[in-house]
Amino acid sequence: MPLSVLRRRLCLLVVPALVAVGCSSDSSGSSDAAVPSEATPTTGAAAGWTPPDCDVAQPEPVVAEAVPGVPSDLVVTSFDETPIRIHWFPNPDATEADPAPTVLMGPGWGLAGDTEADAVGILGSVDIASLRSAGYNVVTWDPRGFGASGGVATVNDAEREGRDVQRILDWAAEQPQVELDAAGDPAVGMVGGSYGGGIQLVTAAIDCRVDAIVPIIAWNSLGTSLYKAETVKTGWAGVLADLPTAAVVDPHIDSAYADGTTTGVLSDEDRDWFLSRGPAALVEQIRVPTLIVQGTVDTLFTLDEALTNLAILARDRNPDLDDDGAKAFVLANKEANAAMGAAPKPSAPPSPPGKVPLMQRVAQMRAGNKPPPPTTSEPGA
Repeated sequence: MPLSVLRRRLCLLVVPALVAVGCSSDSSGSSDAAVPSEATPTTGAAAGWTPPDCDVAQPEPVVAEAVPGVPSDLVVTSFDETPIRIHWFPNPDATEADPAPTVLMGPGWGLAGDTEADAVGILGSVDIASLRSAGYNVVTWDPRGFGASGGVATVNDAEREGRDVQRILDWAAEQPQVELDAAGDPAVGMVGGSYGGGIQLVTAAIDCRVDAIVPIIAWNSLGTSLYKAETVKTGWAGVLADLPTAAVVDPHIDSAYADGTTTGVLSDEDRDWFLSRGPAALVEQIRVPTLIVQGTVDTLFTLDEALTNLAILARDRNPDLDDDGAKAFVLANKEANAAMGAAPKPSAPPSPPGKVPLMQRVAQMRAGNKPPPPTTSEPGA
């Protein structure tokens, strides 16, 4: 593989971690270019990393219709005819003659895709403007069941939300400004936090066209995260159930919330449904550079969720490495995690009296403090 292509794939991984200095979109193939040492991913793309084979069957042409009055928006028809609203922010310098790699940015639970080009991403994820200024096209989208998309939210099911993202990849491969690795195969990475982190693990596992992922505060199992020790996290259940009125979710989510907040446990049927959402075993199928970002004080998706995913990825690349070796590496970087947490945060606009902003409630929950109950309905985490 030409070094320039490898550098660009590495950049897809490290830009969201704010270590993209030196990552160039130059396609000249100069042999003296180098990736900065701090940009080396922890579980994957070392200098000798070779991308997995990716034989892409040419997809059917994508049906995508522009949204009147919203230049950035289109409605993509998914595999099952579900309309998925996407938001397209091409790099202003990208052309058919000089296309750019693309980043897909997924939103948090209950949220529509980001459309604010200068807003700071949820949970510290990189924003659209930063990615575009670094040389990338950006696609965000409303997951099924949320925002302006149709369908029913099924918590990043590989057979539904995963296939929706595959259709977005098909669409991206048709755009003249999008760099391709091969016909039908866009040069693409993924970023996003929480729900937007989980979908990365699912998509990268089922579609080899994804070149790099940065899941932020994602999970391995909804059993060990939402239902740890066979006990519902009722505080978090209330936050996650506080959805916009237009949201449409699978009935298992409503029944699990009802049972969890009254009895503290789930029915066997609901438990099995949540366990089937994964990504769990799907992580074993990921073969691309992966930068995992997690919080040591997170009470929803705890550090163990990241350690489990890392151990799976590390074992795949280093069969002699056991779980303790993988976990020791992450814990050794605890000081770096604390430094990130100390970074100044942008000021949020004041809230109406009596209303606690969603992300303030999320921050309180992640710090282990139970926030006051919301007085109005807001989008989910």
